[in-house]
Amino acid sequence: MVFLLGAVRALAAQAPAPVSIEGVAMIAGNDDPVPNAILELRPDNSSVEPLFAASQSNGRFFFRNVPPGRYVLLATKNGYLPAELGQKSPTGRGTPIVIASGQQFQGLRLAMMPTAAITGQIMDRLGQPMPGATVQLLKPQFQDGRRTMAVMKSTLTNDLGEYRMFWVPPGSYYVNVIALPDTPNAGGINIVMNPSGQPVNRSLWSNQFNVATRPVGSGLPDTEAYLPIFFPGTADENSATLVELQPGAEVRSIDIRVMPARAFRVRGLVLNGAIRQPVVGAQVQMFSVSPGSTRFFQVNTDATGMFVIPRVPAGPYALASVMGGAGIGRLQHVELREADIDATLELQPLYNITGRLIAPNPGAFQVRLRLDYPIPNPPQINAVPSPDGSFTFRGVPPGDFRVFVAPLLLPESPPPPSIPATLRSFYVKSIRVGGLDLLEGNLRLESPPESPIEIQVADDPGNVNGRVLNSRGEPVTAATVVLVPEGERRVFRADLNRVTASNESGQFLFENLPPGDYRMFAWENVADRAWQDPGFLRQFLETSKTVRVLENSRQTIEITSIP
Repeated sequence: MVFLLGAVRALAAQAPAPVSIEGVAMIAGNDDPVPNAILELRPDNSSVEPLFAASQSNGRFFFRNVPPGRYVLLATKNGYLPAELGQKSPTGRGTPIVIASGQQFQGLRLAMMPTAAITGQIMDRLGQPMPGATVQLLKPQFQDGRRTMAVMKSTLTNDLGEYRMFWVPPGSYYVNVIALPDTPNAGGINIVMNPSGQPVNRSLWSNQFNVATRPVGSGLPDTEAYLPIFFPGTADENSATLVELQPGAEVRSIDIRVMPARAFRVRGLVLNGAIRQPVVGAQVQMFSVSPGSTRFFQVNTDATGMFVIPRVPAGPYALASVMGGAGIGRLQHVELREADIDATLELQPLYNITGRLIAPNPGAFQVRLRLDYPIPNPPQINAVPSPDGSFTFRGVPPGDFRVFVAPLLLPESPPPPSIPATLRSFYVKSIRVGGLDLLEGNLRLESPPESPIEIQVADDPGNVNGRVLNSRGEPVTAATVVLVPEGERRVFRADLNRVTASNESGQFLFENLPPGDYRMFAWENVADRAWQDPGFLRQFLETSKTVRVLENSRQTIEITSIP
């Protein structure tokens, strides 16, 4: 019996001692508590279940009997941005908690930022409410190296033309209004009479009526159309006024009067480029390339090959045509400013483009040819190489294209692509067509290329590790460390940028880097993808570091953070 008790005590002494964590959830910028927030201790090890707690009326929270390990402490609550312990900004990464046996964590302070709200009214040119208009909050953003307007939040106006957007992350926004389309969606609007009555077909007092079974249109003449209007009342985003939303604030009376603008007509002829004859029934598409605009038009050519697109607001557009086996018309840039436009579209035959991918296992990759045009989700054609590495893109239209190799080289977008463990040491070394380097430019197809696409994948990458220190020589936690290629690739291939964050010791690691010359930046607080803006980067060149990555190289770098 004594032996058994001794064995139990020995086992108890070897078991990890439980850990407790105590802290307070508070409003960022002051000491006011945040009650009823949901706290989560999320472990790095996916096989361990996360732990949850709720903050009390005084904001305090407790975790008991926490197993040793590495955790991230998060908090969520309606009306607040999701928060992580140690964040320097609402979008930044937090500081992990490393828990050893027997440790006690007390006095943790997790700051939560209240969201904002914005309200206003949308009116037509007569000052009457405009129901059903789309109101958007927009932010300038860089995507694939191009400046775009990203829609952060949107809503519809009610029957009084009023709108309210809530739980908005604090920041500066453009407010944009898009009026109802000239032709509403089919199906009309369902109105329920006496919704608390008996179900449909069981009561005379409860039924549904389709009150708009036929499109009613906007009521504007063919010479007028609605444009997206920015606050305080301009169609030009460069003349728009930014609206500042402070944490916890409700900004009222952001009212916009939507005035119709002059509209134009686009008319033209679609020809078969091979025989120079009109094409009957060809589909013609035209879409706006203005940031934030979703304006789209589609018509078919008549018996003479002619098409007409009426009531088109001023602005930049892309115009194209397609007709089955006859091919596709190259995208044309159309700028409507002062007058109607006549255009001729020639359908060109589709091309077959061949290539070869040199890699140990070519079938593990996919080659993608993507149209290089500033529209959301541009069309792309995919090909999987055969065992000898050869591939063919079939039915490729004329145009400008970028070449990608999945999963190693993909269009830049969060989150980063997931690469299987067997391919993580590989990188795309070169993409060429004859003497053209497609990692520094696009593939312009006006006729089938004389040379095949040649792609070389290599497995001799370099690694770069280091530390981020502030001006006092102290480690910086959760700094955003960015490697940007030098030369033309800096602007053209945002997908070659590498981004990571420093840990609680200021350390960072870039693995499997393609050899080449880079610039390294380390920001304590930076907006997502701001480094894609060449003008933004130029401000910090003096505080950056040049890095040359060689094949199979390993190097350690210390860099001073940018506050």
